[in-house]
Amino acid sequence: MSVTLGSATRLRVSRLTYTRLMAQDPRPGLDREQALLDVVASIMSQSNLADLVRDLTEKLSRFVHFDRMVLLLYDEVRQETVSAGSHAAFPPELPLGYTSQIGETPGGEVIREQERSYIPDVALETRYPKLMRMLREQQIQALCYLPLTSPSRRIGALVFGTVSEVRYSEEDLVFMEEVLKPVAIAVENILNRERLEEERGSASLGSRAAGMAPPPRKSWSPSRRSPRNLPLLSKMRRPSANSRN
Repeated sequence: MSVTLGSATRLRVSRLTYTRLMAQDPRPGLDREQALLDVVASIMSQSNLADLVRDLTEKLSRFVHFDRMVLLLYDEVRQETVSAGSHAAFPPELPLGYTSQIGETPGGEVIREQERSYIPDVALETRYPKLMRMLREQQIQALCYLPLTSPSRRIGALVFGTVSEVRYSEEDLVFMEEVLKPVAIAVENILNRERLEEERGSASLGSRAAGMAPPPRKSWSPSRRSPRNLPLLSKMRRPSANSRN
């Protein structure tokens, strides 16, 4: 007699198999210094955030275990974070443009204090109840927020989550922090490039439309923050010198 597994059952089985494999494979002896050089060489050539996240996932997953990775951009004016790229080994994947108020997740504290937040056991965490409930439903075991900051601005945070029972060591966390230094610069370069391209496009459109009545201006609202509007996030006001201290 043949037995057909439903999609939900297959997903649970695949997660269990994956968890066991990850727990048995700590990936010892890999050259992380070389990995850092590879990441730098690769991400600096990327021209958009989607390619950067995809490339970073591929390179970093060889040395650090994670099943979720999310790039969050910080909107200081609105006091919220916006997802600008993500990776998920299992569904669901966080959609582009998803917003969270700065106090609803560890991201706010991480961006403000410029220190990582590592939650080794989501099941035991009592802070951020809404977020923790969602993560438990997705069987996330551990969660780590790392600040994403360039020399000139606080860009946001990079978030890692695992469904496996693997826990990050201090060595893992330090390595991930080192990786994020060039990542922050690469993200800032992409945002600046997109802002300049948009300004040039607006200037060109304005010159062609000289003498014509301008079209009605649409007001900005969170509902208009679709994936194709993400480049507009590069216009976010930079923190003042006092806010960075």
